[in-house]
Amino acid sequence: MSTTDRAYRILKGYVSREWDRVKGLERLLAEQELERADQGGPAASQPSAGTEALPASDPKARARRILGVSPDASFREIHQAFARLNRRADPKNFPPGSEEAAVAAQLQQRVQWAYRVLSEGVDEREKRFGSLEID
Repeated sequence: MSTTDRAYRILKGYVSREWDRVKGLERLLAEQELERADQGGPAASQPSAGTEALPASDPKARARRILGVSPDASFREIHQAFARLNRRADPKNFPPGSEEAAVAAQLQQRVQWAYRVLSEGVDEREKRFGSLEID
């Protein structure tokens, strides 16, 4: 085996190991994000231990908490948060029939509910054109 082949194989092994480590970290971060989002939502009948309960009479506050936006967030910020979370919680990102896909489907429903609640009073023109990004 030549020195070049040996160096190539060593580097390839190192890169593969690091790539697997990064993928594992991404999966861990995604799971943590799913757990945080799973702690509150419209389908949750009782709050989890250690989480503060929002009043059931304030669905907008609960929706803002799900999307992670401030009370004075613009429609554009709400739409961007919705698009990001909806894309992350897509069950197609997980193996079909897995527990993660089922949790992701529930989270996606919560995110869609939150977006509907926060976009109820928004003007239709704002909904249509407010989230366009023109440079």
